[in-house]
Amino acid sequence: MVNLVLNEMSVLGSAYIYVEYNTDENKLASEFELRGAVCSVALSALVFAVFFKFVCVPEHRQTFWSTRTGWQSSQGYFLDNLDYAKRIFVFKRNRIHWRSTEAEVMAWTHANWARWEEGEPEWFTERIISIEPDEFVPKKGLERLRSEMKRRGSARKPSVYINPYNDP
Repeated sequence: MVNLVLNEMSVLGSAYIYVEYNTDENKLASEFELRGAVCSVALSALVFAVFFKFVCVPEHRQTFWSTRTGWQSSQGYFLDNLDYAKRIFVFKRNRIHWRSTEAEVMAWTHANWARWEEGEPEWFTERIISIEPDEFVPKKGLERLRSEMKRRGSARKPSVYINPYNDP
């Protein structure tokens, strides 16, 4: 939302600067352009307000602004959810973001993998299985996947990451 507001302000600022410093004899035309920019910004604000009030689901309105960092959001997939279908999506996020919770994620997947293979919940798809790094799959499960030719080995090697921002 901040970017949207800044964008609209830059439109008005640019139009104002053009009108103020225009040395052409077409001063009337440039003032007309300023009015057009103001109308355009007002119309876009109105459209956004209508969208926000009538289209956006009230439970999702808080997603338009947040003080959570990307790191906190990625870790939140695992830490803030008890529902397995939501927790498993931690693997769709950048691994560097949830590296500090890696031990908990590994313990969770190792503890539940056999049950997931037996029950085959609808969220436990081949796509999810394929994006999980090898070390998060128990040894027996990994051997079974390799024997069924569903996995050739992790394409991602564990890497050492030095965080220059000291962010968790």
